[in-house]
Amino acid sequence: MPGISGLTNSSLTREIAGDSMDDANMVEATANAAILRLTKELTWAEEVLSAPLRQDDATTFADRVFDNELNYAVRSTYEAYENLMFREALKTGWFELLLARDTYRLACGAEGMHRDLIQRFIEVSAILLAPITPHTSEHVWQKLLKKEGTILKVGWPDAAKPDLILQKAARYLEDQIVSLRKLIMKYEASSKKKNKSGPAPKVAGVTLFVAAEFQGWKAHILRLLAGKFVESDASFADNTDQVALGEVARLAEGEGLPAKKMQQQVMPFVKFKKEEAVKAKSSVVLDLRLPFDERATLVDNAEYVKRSLNLETFNVFLSTDEEQRKAVEKECNVQGASPGVPAVHFQTK
Repeated sequence: MPGISGLTNSSLTREIAGDSMDDANMVEATANAAILRLTKELTWAEEVLSAPLRQDDATTFADRVFDNELNYAVRSTYEAYENLMFREALKTGWFELLLARDTYRLACGAEGMHRDLIQRFIEVSAILLAPITPHTSEHVWQKLLKKEGTILKVGWPDAAKPDLILQKAARYLEDQIVSLRKLIMKYEASSKKKNKSGPAPKVAGVTLFVAAEFQGWKAHILRLLAGKFVESDASFADNTDQVALGEVARLAEGEGLPAKKMQQQVMPFVKFKKEEAVKAKSSVVLDLRLPFDERATLVDNAEYVKRSLNLETFNVFLSTDEEQRKAVEKECNVQGASPGVPAVHFQTK
């Protein structure tokens, strides 16, 4: 395989350094790492194209998420190039796409990746990088993919409109794995301190309790915030906090709590959801339900979660499941679950 040309090296490092009117942030170590990564990806592409891969229907959750990420990369990278934002194009068309590929590879596990999706990934990556690394992209196009003609004349790849709800579900899944990993480490460290005389218990299983929708005072506050959200400029009415504060006494009575304690719960929740809505520039985050099926997302990816966290068992129940709730009520606050934040119960060995 021919080496990467000096022109490719300089183009790649130039876009990493920046493309605005500000001084370029050129870090030699970062540039060298990117060039080495590109070389490594060439080797990977050559190997994977000759490897046995799945050829069934690409319908698993991981397949659909990866295909969706490819669509997102095609559209967002096109927009970046149109606006002459070459570093942004490199970010969406290469770095983020590689991260999506790595996540897909881990999620597939023993079943393996799908041949059509990997073929599309390599084709899309080559085209999206062609304006920055034309020599390398041409090599991939002709030598690895065995395509006729030059890559510079193939046109921009087709891509369906990205499914943003599927993207949210995928990010939720990855966030839950990260969160659970931290909780497991914290739990095992705490158990080790308490059990100094013998071996510390290890978490072998995790049970999650998910809430289908917000209930009680949180549901009331979310409805209030949704009514105060101004979609046109993604902001809230000036009197939002005052109105929410005025609801505290009535909510405290309904919950059977002192007004001061109720306020300590309500106002931080108001602040958090307001910031979340402003950042998302949408009132969707104020809905009582998640835009995807939380339990189904976790159940469908149970093997991936177990493999990622080295678990023997992984179960997911609704927080309204009375039988399962009673079985762990002394060790787990199931009623504390809310959409996107499940209650967690560990099983040790």
